[in-house]
Amino acid sequence: MTGALASGGASPLGVAVAVALGIAAGYWLNAVIDRLPRQRPLWPWRPGCAACGRAFGGWQAWPLVGDLGRGGRCPACGSWAPARQLAVQSLGGLALGLVYLRYGLSAAAIHYAVFTLLLIPVALIDLEHQLIPHRLTLAGLATGLLLLTVGPIRPGSALIGLAVAFGGFLLLYLLAPGWMGGGDVMLAGLLGFYLGWPRVLVGIALGIVANGLGAAAALLLGLKRRRDYLPYGVLLALGGAVAALWGDQLLHWYLRR
Repeated sequence: MTGALASGGASPLGVAVAVALGIAAGYWLNAVIDRLPRQRPLWPWRPGCAACGRAFGGWQAWPLVGDLGRGGRCPACGSWAPARQLAVQSLGGLALGLVYLRYGLSAAAIHYAVFTLLLIPVALIDLEHQLIPHRLTLAGLATGLLLLTVGPIRPGSALIGLAVAFGGFLLLYLLAPGWMGGGDVMLAGLLGFYLGWPRVLVGIALGIVANGLGAAAALLLGLKRRRDYLPYGVLLALGGAVAALWGDQLLHWYLRR
């Protein structure tokens, strides 16, 4: 395995900085999750109370520190901060911490940091609103084009991954209407572009298996019925994140069986 974890190059300070940056990114990603499905502008944006609209200033606007310092409540109206607000910040910190441990300070770390952070609003918007905005996946593809100039994925590998993943999911979308949405097709293409070929197969396989197990469990527990919507993008995004971090190892393990 390559990267900071394998070489012993991951420093506690580096991990702390990566986690802090991920928490700060998660603070803004909450605004993306709130505003994008409602067609509201993402900028300008100031942290504030979702209930009364009061904007926070000073230390109260700091990521995580402000939430904890306010005791999770708005100082004006006393409303609790949404649980998702802390969860997304924590996910951002976890994502960048793991990316740093895996890739250290490298172009690959930048590539996969952008990718894993992008997957957070994709998954949460699909979970809350049952959609994956094309604006989000297209912005991710545009950013990925820029990252091809410095990142670890060769252009040919990215384009093959995009074509295979997007084409395969588009075929399923056309042959089995209602099984998945157009946003899932776009998300599959995004995974293919960032993971490249053949690592995208790991991400998609993990997503399909996880969705199948999740759907079966939901049906058995009576949480869902056969025709209920299942947020396919949530676990597909999780599969993509796992593949970004450990896709090579999983692929090599499978091929050695």
